[in-house]
Amino acid sequence: DVEVANDKEDSRSLHITIHKPVNNIYVKTSPPILNAKFTFDDHIRCMTAKQNLIKGRQRY
Repeated sequence: DVEVANDKEDSRSLHITIHKPVNNIYVKTSPPILNAKFTFDDHIRCMTAKQNLIKGRQRY
């Protein structure tokens, strides 16, 4: 599972958290595999990356 969030203070930054898929129905969330902050050259590239991540998540 992928979580994407904008940075409140910097419009060029994107916080991305990737969780391992959980097979057990009793476990709500698992610890993150990756928790990162990406900084792009401008806010347009940042929004494009966010849209592509969301689109990819909806596809699968």
